Amino acid sequence: MEIITVNGKPVFRSSTQSFYDNQFSQKVLANIDTKTLFKKIDAIPGLAGAGIVYIDSKYNIIELRKFEPVCQLNPIKIVLREPPQLMSQAEFASHLKAGRD
Repeated sequence: MEIITVNGKPVFRSSTQSFYDNQFSQKVLANIDTKTLFKKIDAIPGLAGAGIVYIDSKYNIIELRKFEPVCQLNPIKIVLREPPQLMSQAEFASHLKAGRD
């Protein structure tokens, strides 16, 4: 069993949860060309070295890249998020534009 901390408090994770997290990470990394993604993001002025987080439709979260202080010291995180399972891409886009989370 693996012990991790969240906000300084220990959180116990079962081997089943660790297995699921590992499977999720492998699935995401198999479907995203991270090398190209990182290169394109780093080409945008002010975003070089930004941390990148991916959230799937079931709200599983994986950090694809940690922030690297290449061009600035203040951390920047880019969140890539799939629409929730019961929402179309168009509905999700409207939802985000309206500023609701």
